Amino acid sequence: MAEAIRLMFEYRDGAFVPLAPKNVRMVAPHPPATRDETPTEGRFVELRGADGVAVRSIRVGESGPPMAEFPTGDPNKPFGRTEPPPGAILSVVIESDKRATHAALVDVAAPSDRRERGFEKHDLAVVPLPGGDGQ
Repeated sequence: MAEAIRLMFEYRDGAFVPLAPKNVRMVAPHPPATRDETPTEGRFVELRGADGVAVRSIRVGESGPPMAEFPTGDPNKPFGRTEPPPGAILSVVIESDKRATHAALVDVAAPSDRRERGFEKHDLAVVPLPGGDGQ
């Protein structure tokens, strides 16, 4: 078993609020993304070093407003999507990295100006990690 970190973010008042992270000993369910992967659009959790550079990253969903699925009872469209209720929790387990001092929930999207290349990264929530940044 590996050292991992459980990160939880509560969706409240239209924003993600980080809850206290916890160190856990378990197999992390997501393989870590490597830094040389081509960036894609979506929502990610990053473990970052003191310099702010991501040392580990995993995809946790699509970018944009968070959505929750619900059964509709209609066989032609069995699931609908809506904004999650207040207090909804996003929980992620990620393999820890000794270089990481904090974690961030980020959205990565194509730039709003179509003439620009690359992707824009927007932090939704940032939280210091246990044992990192002097804790």
